[in-house]
Amino acid sequence: MGQERRISKRYIVPGLRAKLREKTLFGLSSKPTPHEYPCLDISASGLQFATKKGFKPQSNILIDISIPTSRTKPIRAKAKVVWFRMSDDLNLALAGLHFVAIDKKQLAELTMMMEKVGSEKDRTTPYIRSKLLKSDTLFIKLHK
Repeated sequence: MGQERRISKRYIVPGLRAKLREKTLFGLSSKPTPHEYPCLDISASGLQFATKKGFKPQSNILIDISIPTSRTKPIRAKAKVVWFRMSDDLNLALAGLHFVAIDKKQLAELTMMMEKVGSEKDRTTPYIRSKLLKSDTLFIKLHK
């Protein structure tokens, strides 16, 4: 097995969502798209989500991260697609994103939320991960 290269601890947060944004007005602003994805895990430096849509590695995207807590406004981040591959156990594709720009205050709030309501990924078995996802309505909709 290769050496762990991640710099941040990863967490599984049930109900966490990533929604894509598209640039408008010559890239000066953006608006949300209808494309919403269930997140498998998240860290202070990025996230992983399930998708049926293809993403090119190294492409930059804008996302809104919806937190399943009392926060009503999503956290906005600019991210780079680091990897994209098919998942053997989920029958979907997975995409790994690295945050390249995120507001420091929102990042602190995101980190606090992960530690409060998330479970550390290295302590979560594949069975528990699968059970969490399969009870997620967005995951079920995507999986059909």
